[in-house]
Amino acid sequence: MVLFRGRQHESVITHRFRSVRARFAFSADNEMYTARVFANAERAVDLFHALAGHLPPAVDVHVWDVRSNQRWSGTALALADARDAFARLRTPLSIFAGVEFTLVGPDDQLSLSASLEVHVHARSDRWYYLLVGTGLLPGDPLPPRTWRLAPHEFPPAQEMQGALDRAIQRLGLTSE
Repeated sequence: MVLFRGRQHESVITHRFRSVRARFAFSADNEMYTARVFANAERAVDLFHALAGHLPPAVDVHVWDVRSNQRWSGTALALADARDAFARLRTPLSIFAGVEFTLVGPDDQLSLSASLEVHVHARSDRWYYLLVGTGLLPGDPLPPRTWRLAPHEFPPAQEMQGALDRAIQRLGLTSE
């Protein structure tokens, strides 16, 4: 006996509630290539971690906690250490957001914004192919999200703060 069956066919219901396919917009301007990824929070955080593996072995790391308006940075850090520290932040980040995490190499910059948007700035178009390789679909740019929170609007998140403090300490980042 089915209690909650409506008049719509199952295929219509499945179509309505299917997950949105992640995609990206790619542009070039004066030999500077830019990509902006449109995905849900968990996918954006996972993509950032996966894409970071394509950076050089040593990167500069910049972190901004918008809740406290604190910034940290470190130069020439091992990429493996930066990815490990970020991996430990993945769950709290996807739940609470509010932290901008940027990895910078000589020719590439990979950022996860406080609103969990992935941005890539590079001197080559290789990121287009890397993004397609992750299953993202290229598409037209969308306007910025209208729900983006101002720094003071992010609610307190004790768990996020604790995880961030551990990551900052693990990487040995210094306050700016």
